[in-house]
Amino acid sequence: MSNLIRICVESTAQHFKAHRTVWLIVFLPLTLLITLSPSSPIAIAQGEGTENIQVWGSVGSNPGQFNNPAGIVLDPKGYVFVVDSNNNRIQKFTSNGTFVDEWGTAGAGPGQFYNPTGMTVQFPQGNVFVADSGNSRIQQFDNSGKFVKEYSIGENTGDITNIDLDVDSDGKIYLTDRGLDVIKVISP
Repeated sequence: MSNLIRICVESTAQHFKAHRTVWLIVFLPLTLLITLSPSSPIAIAQGEGTENIQVWGSVGSNPGQFNNPAGIVLDPKGYVFVVDSNNNRIQKFTSNGTFVDEWGTAGAGPGQFYNPTGMTVQFPQGNVFVADSGNSRIQQFDNSGKFVKEYSIGENTGDITNIDLDVDSDGKIYLTDRGLDVIKVISP
């Protein structure tokens, strides 16, 4: 199970699968290929080809810029959330790439991050869960970025190993741990 990056808990109209930095997002009947890499903006292509139909952002720390985008997810209202890992924040966009909001700073307090690595949105509630790997926890936010709750994910051995997560409609959290090659399950 080495290098497990992304899991999906529930079957919905929006499925997320990943292999390294390439994300395949399926919207029935539309397929989008979203590429995230540490040194480039978000590139979105339609269908099975590589034709870019839209590119968001650039390298940096201003709103709409990225420094190692590590995860992307859509909420029930169509907003796009991006884990901006090295900027220790979450950015929110409209589905056409217009910047809406951001939250998070570097640190260990509520709403702060240290190398966040992945996130998911709970359907249909719209709660946002972020794997705050450097702080060995998961943080839960409402759709507008207001801190709700923190979940401990165990002691960190020094390596950032908790990569990605998903949550079911009952609030049970499934977390990949690449360092231990296991899936952790946290009950609410």
